[in-house]
This record gives sequence, structure tokens and C-alpha cells, in this order.
Amino acid sequence: SSREKALVIIPKITGLLSVFCSIAIIRDLLKGSRDKLELMTSKILIAMNICDFILTSFAHIMGTWFVPKGIAFWSAGNEITCDIQGWSRLIFGYYTYGYNVALAIVYLLQVRHSWTEEDFRKWSPYILCSPPLFVTLLLIPLLRYYNY
Repeated sequence: SSREKALVIIPKITGLLSVFCSIAIIRDLLKGSRDKLELMTSKILIAMNICDFILTSFAHIMGTWFVPKGIAFWSAGNEITCDIQGWSRLIFGYYTYGYNVALAIVYLLQVRHSWTEEDFRKWSPYILCSPPLFVTLLLIPLLRYYNY
């Protein structure tokens, strides 16, 4: 039906826009001055946009291509590709949310508690590694209920 086709095609178009914007943000941050690249907010934005790029590529642009053939419009995958897409969507979606939370915490520490970049340098590995580590640890119990 035309509704089903629209539900498959429209996310590919909006997903492409999101991918282009993520690439533009990453490019601007990487091409900026060295001082700007050293900022904690820049590092988090780069990580967040990389995760968003992967999420959008797998979830929206590839869309139904990874779904087992014959189930939906333009579906051409199998159960393995569907599992890869599902786990990628879940993991990188939550990584993106985690980096958004980390960015909010960094802004809170800067504005409310007057943290400087020197303060963040000490905590940088923890701030940058905690979103994926925390999300991965939270998702491990889901594997118990997953049928391969």
C-alpha cells in the first residue's frame, strides 16, 4: 500500500538529512582550532554524533532492507541482518542518549559549579567512557532473554 511505502521511504530521506548534519558537525569540530577540539563539550559532541551517524545509518537509511525478505516493503535481509540492525539500533540509540546526558552534566558542572577545562581534563576518560560502558552493562541482562 502507499502508506507502507511512505513509512519506508520517508525515514530514508530524513535519515539522510540527519547523517549529513552529523557529518557536518563532526567535520566542523575536527577542522576547528586545536583549542576548540580540546574542549570537553567538543569531545562529547564528536562521540555523540558518531553514535547518531551509526544509529541513523542502520535504523533509518537501511530501514527495511535488513528485515527478512517478504515481511515489509523493500525488505531484503534475513534474521541475522535483522538482529544486527536491531542490536545496533538499540545500542547506538542509547549511546547517543548517554552522551546527551554527559553533555548536560558537563554544562551543569561548568555553569553551576564553575568547572574549568583543567577540571575536565582529569575526568575526561570517565566522562567519555561512561555512556557506552554504562549502557553496555545495562543491556547485558537482555541477552539472557534473546533467542538466537
